Amino acid sequence: MKFQIWGGGGPPRARPFFNCMERYCSENNHELVVGGRPQADAIRMTWHGHREASNHWNVKIGHLESYYTVTKKGYSGWSEVCDEPVDYDAIDDKQADQFHRELFDKYVSKGNTKYAQPKQKLNERDYVLMLGQVAGDTVMTHCYFPNFKQAFTKTIELLHDSCDILIKKHPLAGKQPFLDRLADRCPSVKVADADIHSLIERSKGVIVVNSGAGFESLLHLKHVFTLGKCDYQQVTHIVDSEEKIATIPDTLLTPVQDTKLKKFLLHYSTRRCVCTENYEKFQTSLEQVIYPH
Repeated sequence: MKFQIWGGGGPPRARPFFNCMERYCSENNHELVVGGRPQADAIRMTWHGHREASNHWNVKIGHLESYYTVTKKGYSGWSEVCDEPVDYDAIDDKQADQFHRELFDKYVSKGNTKYAQPKQKLNERDYVLMLGQVAGDTVMTHCYFPNFKQAFTKTIELLHDSCDILIKKHPLAGKQPFLDRLADRCPSVKVADADIHSLIERSKGVIVVNSGAGFESLLHLKHVFTLGKCDYQQVTHIVDSEEKIATIPDTLLTPVQDTKLKKFLLHYSTRRCVCTENYEKFQTSLEQVIYPH
């Protein structure tokens, strides 16, 4: 078997996957072609793209550390995961529960997240948490509203009379002063910067466009509302209109479907992601993702 992977190892976050792929091919007597022109007889892997082609896989850093999405159509709203059917009845409840506990212990309990977090923790509770995003992020093309600013502005305008809202800006998003202006106008709205897991834990629910922080919120078994198409939307509340925004307060009063959510986390993380935590996990997860195709 022949694999072809991007040249040079890619950016630093791509290197763990690249290194595991080199070892996998060496130990299993597979040929590995690094870079160069596409070879028709190879299983090709490219970094951070959304190209759909035969024998081609799109690889990107996942929502959680050590996980990489490996998909046929691309990441986020391009991914086939958005709409593919999942047989939840075929996923064992106990296995899903155990897998969720492992993820929770590794990422939530230990405070692991993609970006460095302030140590500050807030006293507020029972707010709706809105997690910001970089306005120019490529995945913003999947936002159900014209742009990030309009999505958050309209949501706050429709919700601030019925909910306390806390906004955490994305660490790489810059100042985004329109969020501060919204908070100044609305007494129930506050912009704060604190540890993301503590903010999610104390919230009633989380609103995002389609960022990885929404996926992290699923680990807390929270209601998650997505204002854009994303690869974990099967277990979120899709908010694609002003009418849907208005339903958020009532939805927050309903129970979270814990079992379905845990089963999705297991399916997504083991059937659509490859884990580089150690080589054994890499080999197992790579073969579970690629070989069925």
